[in-house]
Amino acid sequence: MITECKNKLFRYVLEIMNSIVDGDSINNSFKSYIIDTAVAIKYSGIIIALLANEQKEDIQSKGFKPPLVNNLILKILKDFYRYPVYFNYDGIKMICVNPYYESILKKQILEILGPMKDAVSSFNLTDDFDASSSTKLRAYIDLVAYDKLFYINWMSNVNNSKIEYAKSSNLRLAYYSYYEPTNGFRSWFDIFGLDEVNKNINNKINLNFYKDNFNLGDKLPIPEGSYYSSFELAVDKRGLLIGTGYPHFNLTNETNNSDFQLGLFFDYTTGIPIIPSSSIKGFLASFFRNLNDRYIWQRLEDACLDANIEPSIIKPEIMTKLAEDTFGTKDHNPKGTMFFNAYITKRTILPNDPSNTNYNYIVDEDWITPHLLDGKRSKLCEPVPIRFLKIAPGVIFKFSFVLTDTIINSNSTPLKITANQKNDLFKILLSKYTLGAKHRTGFGKFIDVNSNPSLKQ
Repeated sequence: MITECKNKLFRYVLEIMNSIVDGDSINNSFKSYIIDTAVAIKYSGIIIALLANEQKEDIQSKGFKPPLVNNLILKILKDFYRYPVYFNYDGIKMICVNPYYESILKKQILEILGPMKDAVSSFNLTDDFDASSSTKLRAYIDLVAYDKLFYINWMSNVNNSKIEYAKSSNLRLAYYSYYEPTNGFRSWFDIFGLDEVNKNINNKINLNFYKDNFNLGDKLPIPEGSYYSSFELAVDKRGLLIGTGYPHFNLTNETNNSDFQLGLFFDYTTGIPIIPSSSIKGFLASFFRNLNDRYIWQRLEDACLDANIEPSIIKPEIMTKLAEDTFGTKDHNPKGTMFFNAYITKRTILPNDPSNTNYNYIVDEDWITPHLLDGKRSKLCEPVPIRFLKIAPGVIFKFSFVLTDTIINSNSTPLKITANQKNDLFKILLSKYTLGAKHRTGFGKFIDVNSNPSLKQ
């Protein structure tokens, strides 16, 4: 958005805020609601963000409520972006069926939230604000047509062609979008069925555009002194959980065929499950933190020896410098080093795999059954099954890096750790220890493809 439009949008948002607020004070929490909404839209999608605001309706009754953010977004889309006057949540959900139009709407909403935050900041922020006593605010809320996302029968307005399009489109959208059949909200992703979902994933994996989207080693201009390296690891028998922290709401209390309870990370462009580079970098860097801890140091020392790093180099002070040169610090961004998203290359069958995972499945369902009584673990109550999605065992990921040689001067003697040694060290750490969530229950283990010829198919 050009500067002139930004200024016009800010003035318009400020005008709206002045028209619905009595005086010059606003509830302090409202600014945080706006920021939370922007973050949720950026990383979890429009539908998830709006749902989250709706679910927070009952908190902080005396202040601004999160659904008010949704109301303001709808109003500004109509007035400033010239959306139809009847535009509502149903229209938003229809737009989000198409990833292209969803991206346009997401950009517009984020453009709205920035000036909205600035407009709120122009008021006095206080915790004493009582929205119930604001006649302007009550009048505004009564005036706005406010159809709750939870009670719209979207399916009555959606034909089969739209459903088929959603099936073949971005799987991230399918997983984080909802519709309402007669028995309550459920995920698009779940309705299609895992057979259809995995067929979609396998089709995309076999297409060149998918590989071209991630296989950047031969395309990027590698800085002088840097080297591209990669290796493949297969997910071990229990599976892999990445992105469980993303909100994925169970919108019903169905005991049978309930929705998936945990999030999963999908690539925003292809819709394919990936391991984000930030997770890989964070996992590897964690071995270099708190080297004074005997347990952590022992794990790192063993991995360094397996990577053929000279024993004389394996010292805490040298490993600290290696970490700074490889992962960086708050004040230092290492040049010539890059971490890429790990992407799926193929699916194989694990030897002696006790699970009955379909060979064609890239993602599969699993269950945990915690015994909870009043929110606390207890063996004296019935288990509550929780259904979640995971990367299936046998799925092979390609990990890629751009690395440099690290030369450390120690006692006037230069010590060298090569890029190849770093690559081997990363492979050993990833294959010996667990990545992702629920690793204590066996998730997140990998098998080195090169050391297991039976996996090469």
